[in-house]
Amino acid sequence: MSKKLHVLFITYGYPNDINDVKYSFFREQAESLSELGVKVGVLSSKLTSFLKPFQTTLLPKINYNTENNLNVVRCSWNKWVPFHEKYKINILKYISLLGFKKYIKKNGIPDLIHNHSLVYSGFITENLSERYKVPFLITEHNSGFYYEEYNSLLNDISRICNKSRICLAVSSNLRLLLNKKIDKSPDWKIHHNLVSEIFFDQKINKQPKNKFTFIGIGNLINEKNFKLLISSFYNFNKIYPNSFLKIIGNGKEFKKLTSLSEKLKILSSVSFLGQLSRIKTMKELNDSHVFISSSNYETFGIVSAEALALGKVVISTDNMGSSDILNKSVSITVPTNDEVEMTNAMINIYKNYEKYDPILIRKYAVGKFSPKIITSELILKYKQILDKR
Repeated sequence: MSKKLHVLFITYGYPNDINDVKYSFFREQAESLSELGVKVGVLSSKLTSFLKPFQTTLLPKINYNTENNLNVVRCSWNKWVPFHEKYKINILKYISLLGFKKYIKKNGIPDLIHNHSLVYSGFITENLSERYKVPFLITEHNSGFYYEEYNSLLNDISRICNKSRICLAVSSNLRLLLNKKIDKSPDWKIHHNLVSEIFFDQKINKQPKNKFTFIGIGNLINEKNFKLLISSFYNFNKIYPNSFLKIIGNGKEFKKLTSLSEKLKILSSVSFLGQLSRIKTMKELNDSHVFISSSNYETFGIVSAEALALGKVVISTDNMGSSDILNKSVSITVPTNDEVEMTNAMINIYKNYEKYDPILIRKYAVGKFSPKIITSELILKYKQILDKR
């Protein structure tokens, strides 16, 4: 019997429990690999502000748990020197080394390290790879490259990329951006995120056209541009008063967005539901007619793909990530920050709602984002790396 492939994910975050939606795509990818026979571990490291007294500790915290057949190590400590990148990187490398030693004591050294996002997991991965002679690959998800947040680290990032056996980007436009931004970068390949099986297993719920409901999901921050969604819905609601908008998520724009809804006198038609669990979010999405992504930029746009898996038609801005997910048979794409075109798309879908077949929309999503397809492709990449070792 052949030895089980052993892969360690190194991530910049990981869900705290089953209801935690943040970083859920890391967990779902790891679980999918495990279901296909790969031994998977996760090493996640973060620093917290020393200004948060209940999170302040004199020594690093290294917690090891087994969660749904995954061996997960969470490392954390305080960021005692704010705004100092080199210090932050060195502390993350230090606590991650402690976590890695704890991991290999129980599981042995992995065959392969899979780094998810260069900042700051790439620095951790490089350190562990060189110390323990373990090959690694990179999958990049981070929108920070688009917003030029990491320019001071680009030389280091270039060095790390050139040590990676394969560099993967979650969308074609992110791939182009990384090839352009990172000097002497190896040629990035595309590997999409998967959609969790729970979305494909959910019964399709095509709502009757009365009480027509749009839904937006995401952090309430400027980059997600919920202002565009609310303003466009206001225009739509004036024409079709028996319509509703649900918004799921928290963030610093909450007060501005609720004030805008109040100013436009549509608060009775707009529901701010806050941050919901994965299951509750899926239910709200399934009980809606149309999912709308109004973002200025997305590296992939996982919620659009999840909406398709539920058979929902999607309206999305042309936000870089959408081009890999959507086509005209399942969606309408509009320019970013264009209220007129967004409103027209909402009207268009309302008028033609019966023409969108949820079964065909789900079939489209299965062919592009099902766990078995995406994960089988990833395992093949793992084997190609190890065969060349």
